[in-house]
Amino acid sequence: MKSVLSIIMFIAIAVQEANAQQYTLTETPQSLIQNIADAPTESSAIICGSIGEITKPKVQIAETYAWKDTDSTLNSVAENAVNKVIERIIESTNFNLIQKPQKPSETVQAVNFSNHLTINTDGFAYALSFINCSVDGIYTFGYGSECVSEVFINTEKVFSSGKPGNLWFTEFAYDRYKFPYMFTAYCHKGNNPVLIKLSGKGDLKFYLATIENDGQINPDAHFMLEPGFGVTNSNWLVCRTMDSASVLPQFPGNNRLPVFTSNNCFTNWDVPEVPLVASLAANSGSPFKKHSYVEWHYSNGATLWSILNYASLTQNKNFENFVSECCNFNLQNFDNFKFQYFGLNEIHGYNHRMYRMHMLDDASAPALPYLKLFAQGKLAGAGQLLKNAEEYVVNWQYRLVDGTFCRPEPWAATIWADDLFMAAPFLMMLGESGGDSGYFDEAAFQVISYYKYLFDTKSGLCRHGWVNSPEKDSIPFWSRANGWMIWATSEVLLKLPETHKDYNTIKALFKTHVDGLLAWQNQEGFLHQLINDSATFAETSSTAMLTIALARGVNRGWLAEEYTKAALKGWNAVLTRIEPDGTVKDICEGTSINTKSKYYVERKTMDHDPRGLGAVITAGLEISKLNTRH
Repeated sequence: MKSVLSIIMFIAIAVQEANAQQYTLTETPQSLIQNIADAPTESSAIICGSIGEITKPKVQIAETYAWKDTDSTLNSVAENAVNKVIERIIESTNFNLIQKPQKPSETVQAVNFSNHLTINTDGFAYALSFINCSVDGIYTFGYGSECVSEVFINTEKVFSSGKPGNLWFTEFAYDRYKFPYMFTAYCHKGNNPVLIKLSGKGDLKFYLATIENDGQINPDAHFMLEPGFGVTNSNWLVCRTMDSASVLPQFPGNNRLPVFTSNNCFTNWDVPEVPLVASLAANSGSPFKKHSYVEWHYSNGATLWSILNYASLTQNKNFENFVSECCNFNLQNFDNFKFQYFGLNEIHGYNHRMYRMHMLDDASAPALPYLKLFAQGKLAGAGQLLKNAEEYVVNWQYRLVDGTFCRPEPWAATIWADDLFMAAPFLMMLGESGGDSGYFDEAAFQVISYYKYLFDTKSGLCRHGWVNSPEKDSIPFWSRANGWMIWATSEVLLKLPETHKDYNTIKALFKTHVDGLLAWQNQEGFLHQLINDSATFAETSSTAMLTIALARGVNRGWLAEEYTKAALKGWNAVLTRIEPDGTVKDICEGTSINTKSKYYVERKTMDHDPRGLGAVITAGLEISKLNTRH
C-alpha cells in the first residue's frame, strides 16, 4: 500500500505559495494492518462485559432544562465562551526559548566523553559514580555502548562486552526501558562505587540504568556523587588515559577517587562540562504550567486541532495563524531538540516525544494539527515528521494477535480506552486526505474491537482498560476514558462512508454508549470522575466529550432530536467551569490505568489543562452547529 502521505504531498505542493520549500517523500513499508476483512462486523450493538451487581439507572433524556442566559442566543454564548478559552491559551503562550544548565538525570545515565575530552587516538576513558541503594541485594542493570566496555561495581568487574556493541536503548512505554545489554550485581545498602571503562577513540559514549523486571527504573537505587566531592551538577566524574595496557584503578585507603598504577596514565578526574538545554515554558501568568501548549504532546495535538476546526467554522484567521505558528516553531527547531534528545540524553526534555515516537501518544495524536494544515497545503515542512508518525501507527504500534492496538503497560498487552482517540482521528484524516480506504478499515476495526473488549453491558460504560487476566474486571469506569472513546467514535462516523460495511455497527455502538453515559449524567449535567460513583468529583473534560457526542449525534442524525436537551444540559455544566477570563477549571490530570478506585479518586484537577481544552472547544463548536440548526 502506498503511503497516503506520499499522495497528500503532491496535493500539498500544488497549492503551496511560490516561495514555499518543497519536500519529497519516500514510500513507507508495507502496512501492517492485519486481517481487516476478518474484523467483527455484527449488525447489532451486542457487546460483551460484566460488572458484578452494578446496574445503570434509567435514562431520562426528556428532562427539561432552562438555559440561563436569556439575553443572548445560544450560538453567541457558545462562541463567546470558546473564544475566551482559546484566547486564554494564546495569551499563556510564548515562543521564547529558555536555556538552563542540564540537570543530572534521575533515570537513564549517560556520559559522552567526546563532549568533555579530546579523544582522537586510541586509549581508555573512565567514568566514576556511586549507586546509593536503600537495601542490600542483587540489582539488575541495563547498559548500552558501541565501545568495548567494562563495568566495575565495588571494584569487582560485573560486565565486559569483549567487543564493540550496541548503544541505543528504547523507552518502549512511559518510563520503561529496554537496553542492548543486561547484567546483575550485588550492591550493599549505601554508596557503591561504579566505574565504567571504555576503550577506543572517537565517539565514546554509554548508557546505564538500574531497572526492574518490567523495565521501570528501580526506585531503590540512585546514581550520585558523594557529598565530599562538592559536585552537585553531575552524577559522574570523567578521566582519560593513553596507556595501552588494561589498567585497573585502585581505591587506596579512604580515598574515594581511584588512582592508576601505570606511569603513563593521567589521574586527574574532571567534572563533565554541563551543557545548556533549551525548552519552551508557558508564560508566568499561565494557569497551566506543566508544559507549553506548543510542545509536541497528545493533549496539545487534540487542543490545537480543535482550534483549527473551530477557526474553520468561524473563519477566525487569528486562531488558525496561532496554530500554524505553534507547528512551524517545532518544525524550525526540529534539529536542535533532536540533538538534545540523542546527543545530550535529554530524554524527557522539550519535544522528547517527537523523537521517542514509541507509542500513539507520541505519534498520531500530536500530529493532528500538523496533518490538517499539511493536507491543506499550509505546512509543507511537516512531510517527514508526519510520515514518521504514519509509519509508527501502521507498522510499529503494539497490537494484540487479532490486530487491536494495545500497550505493554501497566501489564503486557493492555488495551487503553484513551488510545482509540490517539489513533482513530489520525487514521480517518489519512484516509480522507489520501483517498486510501484501508485507513478507514483500520479505524473502523479498532472502534469495534475496543468496544468488544472494554464495554460493559450492565453499566453501559467502558472500563479504562483491558488485560487478559483477572485484573480486567477490577479496572474502574474512569470518565475521561469513556470520553476519549465516544469522541473518537464520533470522529470515525463523521468521515466513514455510510456504505462502509461497518458503518451501521459503529453507529449502533455509538448510540449504545451515549445512552449508557446519559444514564449516569448528574442533575447539573456533569459526569463524575468515576462515572458510577456520584461521590467522586464532577469532571469537566469528560462532560465536554459527552456533550460533543450528544450535539454531534443530533447534528448528524445519529441521534434523535430529543437528545438536544441533554446536549445543552452538558454544555451548560461545562460553562459553569469556564471563568470570565476563559480559564477552564476542574480537568483531571493525566492518569494511568489502575485497578483501585482510590487511585482515580485522588487524582488532582488542573486549571486549563490541554487534556480537556480540545474537548471544551469542540463541544462549543458542536453546540454552535446545533443551535444554528434550531
